[in-house]
Amino acid sequence: AYEICACLVGSEMCIRDRFNAEYGQNPRMINFVVFFSTLLSIGFCNSVVCEDWYELQRLATKLGVETPGSVPSECVEQRCDENANCQINEKTDPSNESTAERREYSESEYNTSIRRLYGTSCDESMVRVSVSRAERRRRELRPSTVAAFRKAMDNCGVVVFENVLDSEFVDSLAKDEQEVFNFFLNATNYSGTLPDPHIFQEQFPELNDIAQLTGNRRVEVKLKFQGAWASASLWKNIVFDAVAQVMNARTDEVELDHFVCISNLPDAPAAHWHRDTRPIYSLTDNPTMPVPPYAYVAILPLVDMTDDVGPTEFLLRSHVPCRSSQLVDPKLNLSDGDWYHKDSMLECDFATNVFRAVAPRGSLVLFDQRTLHRGTANRGTVRRPIAYFGLVRSWWRDPNNYNHIGMSNDPEFEAAIDESLHRLLARAYSHRKIVKLMTNN
Repeated sequence: AYEICACLVGSEMCIRDRFNAEYGQNPRMINFVVFFSTLLSIGFCNSVVCEDWYELQRLATKLGVETPGSVPSECVEQRCDENANCQINEKTDPSNESTAERREYSESEYNTSIRRLYGTSCDESMVRVSVSRAERRRRELRPSTVAAFRKAMDNCGVVVFENVLDSEFVDSLAKDEQEVFNFFLNATNYSGTLPDPHIFQEQFPELNDIAQLTGNRRVEVKLKFQGAWASASLWKNIVFDAVAQVMNARTDEVELDHFVCISNLPDAPAAHWHRDTRPIYSLTDNPTMPVPPYAYVAILPLVDMTDDVGPTEFLLRSHVPCRSSQLVDPKLNLSDGDWYHKDSMLECDFATNVFRAVAPRGSLVLFDQRTLHRGTANRGTVRRPIAYFGLVRSWWRDPNNYNHIGMSNDPEFEAAIDESLHRLLARAYSHRKIVKLMTNN
């Protein structure tokens, strides 16, 4: 009650700002908080204001509960005519504007929130952020680099850091990944044609914990936490260490949600345009408060990601929500995989620039999970393996993709990982302990 009174309880925006930051913007819970805090304001803070009372009435109607008590005397005015015939009326609710005026205010508030959270524009020069030798040597990004990182993610939904990991270390990662991929090829008797993805799991049950086919000439493999893949040089690299700052999260609040290696084989066609996750709330649920970032994906190319081998392609600024009146046809170059929504694909009118994340091996490409993207066609002669990491706030769970941590089934997992990585890899630890209990291994 003290904290609420200190927050000038009658101020809905104050309450909403405080609880938006703490509880992930659950609109109904915030409405309850404002409702009961307003009661406290009237009952305990001795600050009865008519605006408080009318706000209480609006929230009670929204929540489907009764407004306790009668209209406070401060909110009643008495009008008497010349014959002393008096009529008591409630004072006019100051927020009872016309629907058009309220809509204009709502859109203005929403647009202000959009500018605050996502900036105002994006161009490709924002997307590429340089890491200096001094930063790599010091193993920490300068504040100006972190600011550029945040600006790219907020404005564009994508950022490319080139040459984050040194070449020798990437060689070690690629060697370990190649061994697992070769095991997959040998087990499936690969001779240029992959098994049918629809029956792969039934046809090769022994590979279910190692690989999955996710499309035409696309393969996911799961790696173990060992060798270079268990190294702090990977998991504590200078870009990963800055993710919490850019998300405005605590350092211990970012967790690894998933990790796989995805290979795009030669002659693989372009994948379909998609988002890895849908927005938590639609604008109908939360019309004036867009949600800040809560889930990033990091891509680590193990070969030079040239235009020929099929780099990931992004629709810049497509992570920013908008109203239905702003939706237009983005006129994207669609693939065969887009057949099911080619006639209904609509995006916000400010998301118009397509960006291909061409980058040398050892770079890191990060994007907001809400950003529209796809893998492009591999027109080259070599396989394009990339590591795919989900870095998310601790309260977020991806219900649709990669419902496995990957290499956490490794019995030597716990011994292989440095103690400093336990918090980042908390989900892998939890999964491993469940497997251990169920299999006694």
